[in-house]
Order: sequence, then C-alpha cells, then structure tokens
Amino acid sequence: MKYILVITLVCFSLITVGCGVTNTNDLFEEREIEDIANRYFNAALMGDINLAKSCLHPESPFQDTIDLRFQQLSSALADLHSTGCSFTVKINFSNISITGETAVGTIDNYYICVWCSLYDNGCQYNYQDRGEQVLFKKYNGKWLGY
Repeated sequence: MKYILVITLVCFSLITVGCGVTNTNDLFEEREIEDIANRYFNAALMGDINLAKSCLHPESPFQDTIDLRFQQLSSALADLHSTGCSFTVKINFSNISITGETAVGTIDNYYICVWCSLYDNGCQYNYQDRGEQVLFKKYNGKWLGY
C-alpha cells in the first residue's frame, strides 16, 4: 500500500511540474486576443466600420487606411448583402505569445462561412495565411489589433 502511494505521488509530481500547468490568466488573455481578431474580421465582412475601428489600437497603422479599405469593399459587400448573403469568419491561432503589453498571434488557419438565399456555400477552411503573424497591443487594459 505504501508503494502505491509513493508511485502515485511521483506520477502526480511528474505531471504537474513543468508539464501541462498553464497560467489561467494567460489562457484568458489568449481568448481575449482571439475574440478581438474575430470581431474585427466579422465587422469588416458586415461592413461595420465603427465596430472594426473599435477593435484596433488607436496607434495602429491600420487606423489611417481603414476608411479607404472599407470604401473599396463596401460596394461589393453591399451587393452581396442585398442578395441575402451573410458571412462569418473564424481565425484559429497556432500560437499566441504574450510579452507584457504586446502579443503576437501566429495564424494556423481560418474558415469562412457563406450563406446566401440563392445558394449555401457552407464553410471552407483556408490555410494560405498559415504562419502569418498578427500584432496586438493592450490599450486601457484591453487587447486590440495593431
């Protein structure tokens, strides 16, 4: 009986020391980063420029070009939305590295779902941006795209 207890304690210590123990605060922050990235891209597909801007850090270089990008996309998106199409996108990161107030997310894949009144295109995974990195910075305690 004593040997079973010793073996159990040794196994438990091997599992918990340096293996699989994750800081729950890091998990929360990674989830917040994933959420803001997905909120930004879904706002872009919906044509909601104000929501997209709210997902970006005020000093992000994209703040200067987002109006032009939305102008370029708006007519195409308006045509698609008028035909009853809706979209959603989900980005999956293979890794999110957090250092202080800065984080870098490495894209694994994303999938885009398209639903139209005339046809259902369903969802498709896209791996062409695998390995691309996305920068995030904290602003007023919240993670935002940079």
